[in-house]
Amino acid sequence: MTAMHRNAFGTLSQVEATIVIAELVIAGFLIIRLAVHIFRYGFIQCSGKLSITGTFRKGGTPAGK
Repeated sequence: MTAMHRNAFGTLSQVEATIVIAELVIAGFLIIRLAVHIFRYGFIQCSGKLSITGTFRKGGTPAGK
């Protein structure tokens, strides 16, 4: 949000803009990866509540398989 305001007023340099774009791409990638992981290993299961810790346990099988 701050970067958008600084860009609107013309005070955002090229280097800062590049850093902000890189941060947004990395954050977007991580959020999408987390969402896919939770969907694959927890959300499909309709028989119980979704446990965040349960979705990240090693050796677990995906729900529905």
